[in-house]
Amino acid sequence: MRSLSMASTTLANAFHSNPSVLTTFENNNVYISAENRFWESELTYYNLGADMHGKEIDLAMHVSHFGYSEYRDFSGKITMAKSFSPILAAGLGIRLKTHKHINADRNFYLGVAPGLLFSLPYYQRIGISVSSDFLTSGAGDNIIL
Repeated sequence: MRSLSMASTTLANAFHSNPSVLTTFENNNVYISAENRFWESELTYYNLGADMHGKEIDLAMHVSHFGYSEYRDFSGKITMAKSFSPILAAGLGIRLKTHKHINADRNFYLGVAPGLLFSLPYYQRIGISVSSDFLTSGAGDNIIL
C-alpha cells in the first residue's frame, strides 16, 4: 500500500519537471517546505509556492532558496498550463534563478520549460518536457543547457 505522501511527492517532482502536470491537480494548493541535505543545517532547501485552477488555464508560482556560507541560490518560477482535451495538456514554465559564490560574480539565469502530457486509460500518463537555462548576466556569455 502506497502512502499519500509518496503520491504527493511524485506529483510535486513531476510538476517541477513538466509544467503540464499542473492540470492534474484538482484543488488550489499553497505549500511550504524545507528539505535538509546530508544532515547539515546549512544545506537546507526552502520552498514556498501556490497553484490556482481557473476555467481556461491553471497557474502556479514558486520561490526557493538554497545556500550555505559560500554559496547562495534563489529561484522564482511561474507556470501556466492548459488542458486541451481529456487526453492532451500543455504547459510552460519560466524561471529566473540567481546564484552567487562568495568570491565570484553573481549570475542570473532565465529558464524555459515547455511540456506536454498525454493521459491514457487506467490513469496512465506520459509526459514530455525540455528545460533550458540561459545565462543572462554575470561571468561569461555562455548558454547553459
